[in-house]
Order: sequence, then structure tokens, then C-alpha cells
Amino acid sequence: MPLPLVLAGPILRRADPGRVCIWLATSEKIGVRGEVLADPRGSGSQSQDPIGTSDPDRGGRETPVRLGDHLFVHLLEVKPPKNGQFPRDTLLGYDVTVETDNLAGLKLLEGKYSIAYDGLELPSFFLPSELRTLAHGSCRKPHAGYMEDGGPTEDRLAVADRIIAKAPQTLDKRPAILFLTGDQIYADDVGLPLMPALMKLGQEITGWQESIPELENLADIPLSQRGKALEAANSGFTSGEPENHLLTFGEYAAMYLAVWGGTEVGLTDWGDIQDLFPHMDDEETAKHKSIYDEQFLYTKKFAGTLPKVRRALANIPTYMIFDDHDVTDDWNLNRRWYRHVSDSACGRRVVSNALAAYWAFQGWGNYPEGISSRLIDAISNHVCGKLQDGNAAERFDRRLWNKRGWGYTVPFNPPTMVLDTRTQREFDSNRGPARLMDRYGLGWLQTAWADLKQQPEYSREKDLPLIIVSPSPVYGFEPVEFMQKFLVRFSIKRPAEVDFKSWIGNREGFGALMHVLTSRIDPSWCLFLSGDVHYSFTNRAEFVSNGKTLKVWQATSSPLHGKGVA
Repeated sequence: MPLPLVLAGPILRRADPGRVCIWLATSEKIGVRGEVLADPRGSGSQSQDPIGTSDPDRGGRETPVRLGDHLFVHLLEVKPPKNGQFPRDTLLGYDVTVETDNLAGLKLLEGKYSIAYDGLELPSFFLPSELRTLAHGSCRKPHAGYMEDGGPTEDRLAVADRIIAKAPQTLDKRPAILFLTGDQIYADDVGLPLMPALMKLGQEITGWQESIPELENLADIPLSQRGKALEAANSGFTSGEPENHLLTFGEYAAMYLAVWGGTEVGLTDWGDIQDLFPHMDDEETAKHKSIYDEQFLYTKKFAGTLPKVRRALANIPTYMIFDDHDVTDDWNLNRRWYRHVSDSACGRRVVSNALAAYWAFQGWGNYPEGISSRLIDAISNHVCGKLQDGNAAERFDRRLWNKRGWGYTVPFNPPTMVLDTRTQREFDSNRGPARLMDRYGLGWLQTAWADLKQQPEYSREKDLPLIIVSPSPVYGFEPVEFMQKFLVRFSIKRPAEVDFKSWIGNREGFGALMHVLTSRIDPSWCLFLSGDVHYSFTNRAEFVSNGKTLKVWQATSSPLHGKGVA
């Protein structure tokens, strides 16, 4: 089956009165244009004049960025006329033209795959003057879940679509923004029904079978044997489910296409799966067949809701940040993990591939200026160069590993700061829990806050609250954390088996963060949004430092699609 022209998207990304960013991926290098329109009930730019258009000559990067023979990513920065702003608290629409076809011409506004809601002719959104409604979640594993009402649970990200669909034209009944707070993909734990299709799609979009340093030809590694291959290559990875670990850039990209919607990846039948395993006896065959059957059930349900997920992402400004599974389980868990993987040519390349895919499918739309042109060029030159080694490959690894700090701010009311708690860690020991942000990361917090306070909409505010998105909870759930420490202290489990997820795992790191928030930033109150731990909870607390008291709330989501922790 030929690849669709639009592989994924459009996804609505960073949006404020000064610009609206629209992301999409195409299978061909073609011209793409975006327009914001004042009335989403109209039929696009053919019936009304746009109030904003995309134009790379006005400060945006020329798109697309080529990432393979049939993979081109676009980020359209739609801006109002010079010195103008998009209106707040008003329902707006947008249209995208791919070559000569707008969304209607692309058949994205009709039938099952429509990305517009009833009563509206275009995808829609609004820019709130005061943030009152938002959605957030993390952890989407296609093949995991549990049974509910006689069937597998749906992808909870589709619930956002259902909420908007109930009253798409009523602003206070639809989320103004969506935060995806980590583990948008599970790179280290891929289900049997999906893995062969991802391997095939990865080669198709990039145009080659990428090789990984220290690994044999990937085509020669049987299904569910990648964990053993990674161990033999001394990768340093510690995932508990590495049997079908994503390895190549193409595979990581294919996984994003599979979970964003737009490209029907397909699931592999058991009969075809069997041929990809090494020789198995009857007992092993029965074991893998049982695993396959359960994973197929959940993955098929997950795939069935992707049109709803695609529509939701097209209608809510969406902000994302990685956690460990977007790269590999336990990513930068402690000093020992970091040194082992960074010293391994195999481990180093897989992490680089993961970060390159994260930039293309998640990071770029958060804050387009956050990545240098040199890094973008290093990514494109390597993945399109089709060479395992050489100068381009060396620059690819070096620039991605040297990139520290993928966090960013969003100028809402209240303002929001999104934290990178993986690449800015500080290690106090080889095996102990890390500080989730080092002094440079905490310094960025202070500088970013000072920059926000200089903006006109905040400069007059004496008491300014703050929202912080932290993939790992800042205030965790004490009974679970006590049990984790007990298991490690008495050598019942290794640190990698427990994975201290919240900030309090390292008390010095937690104290440093709260000191900066209380004494240096001093918001009137602070709301933490988190996920990661696979159980939901809320906390309310007061933190006192140097005579100042900060009231905080912690809201932690359960997984969007996966098994929760009872």
C-alpha cells in the first residue's frame, strides 16, 4: 500500500497571540501553507480572508526538513499582519494547504477521518486571556491496558476529543491547551503485533536499513531477541522489557506515526509473526501466542481510536516533554547508567536516534527557537546520509548528547514552565537517585522567570502564580516512595528495578528546587502537573524557606493507555 501524502497531523502546537504553530509530516517534499481564519464555521480561505498566514521569510525556518526519502516534517508558523495579534477568547479556525489541496481537498474534513467538529467547517482553537481549562496526561503504550465493561479500555487521549465534541463552540467547555508530560511513546517496550510493521515502515520512510554500531545486521536479529543483542553489544540499557526495543531513527519515527494517527501502520497476524521468531518448542510457542493475543486485543482497540486522537491534537494547542520511555527505560537514572551508555557506541547511537525523533515529532513545536540550525542540520545530514560512521554520524551523536535543557516556557495567564528532568540531572553517587535538575537547570528557571516578568502582560502583576509541568511528580505519594526506599535499602531490589521517579527521591535536589521557587521566584502559588508513576493522586502542601511560605498543589495523572498501579 502506498504511503499517504500526509503521514501525520496537522497537530496544533505552540499558539499565542503572536503566532500559531501547525506541525505535520508528509511523504513527499512539497509546499505547505497555513492560514488562521476568524470563523471556523466558514469553508476555509476560499470564502473568507485569513487573519494570519505562514511565511518563512518573516522569521520562521524554511520547511520542510528532510529526514528520509519519504519523511519530511513541517512546522508552519502562522503570524498575524505586522504589529498585529490574534484575538483572545474567540473561537478561531485554521486551514492547511498541501501543494494545491487544502484540508477539504485532502479529504480531512469529511467522514470518519474528519478533523473538524460538528457545526464547524474547519479545525478550531482559542487563545485564553486567562487559563481556566486544560488537559494533561502521560504514558501511552499501545499494547497495554486492562479490561473494563467486557472489553479493553480505550486510549484516554481520545477522551479529550469526546469532551470537545460535546460543545465545540463553547469555550469554557473545551480545554484551552493540552500538556503531554512524558512517555508519549514506549521505545523500549513494543508489542509483538506492532513491531514488524514499525520495522518495515521505518525502512520505507527513511529509504534504508540503518545499522547500529556494535550490533549485527538488524534484519538478522529474530523477533523478541533485541534485548539479548543489546546486552551482547554492552549497550548499558536496563529496560525490563527490551525484547523489541526500537533502535533506528526510522523505527522511532514510525512509532510516532503509529501513535499520532494519519498512517495506518497495521498489525501483523500471528501466522506471519511465527516466521520471525527463532526456533521455538511447543511450550515457547504457546507462551508467545498468549502474549501476542493479549497485546493484539489492546493494540487493536488503541488503533481504533486514532482518528479521535488525531482530531483532538488538531484542535487543542499541544505542548510536550519527554520522559524516559520516549528514549529508553531508566534513561539517565543515575551516574552509573549514564556513564555506561555514553561509553557504548551502540547505546550512544540509539539515544541519539531517540532524541532526533523527539525533536522532529515533539520538541520542535514546543518552542521553535529552542533548537539551533546547526543541530537540525546535523540531524538531517546524518539520517539522510545513510552511513553508520563518518563525520556526519559523529556530529549527530555529539550534538544530541551535548544538547542540555529541552525545557521551555509558555506565556499563559498564569505562565507555565515545562521542565526537562532527564538531560540536566546531577549525580551525587554512582547508584543513588539523581537530582532531577542541576544548578544550570535551576539557573534556567530563574532566568526564564525573570524574562517572563518583563513581558507587558506580567510586568504589572504583583502576585503572579505559576504552573510547572514536571514529568516526575514534585510532591510524590509517600506510601509508595517509602516502599521503594525500603526495597533498595535492604537489597531486595536494585535501583534500576525501582526507578525513584519523584523529586523527593533525592532530598537535596528537591530542597534546591523548592528553595529556588520559594526564595528566588516567589510565585503567589504553584501548581505542579505530572505523570510517569502510573497512578493518579493530588497533593496540597505548604513549603517554608527563609521565612517565606509557598502554597503548592500537585496533580498527577494515571496513564493515558496502560496498566495503572493498584
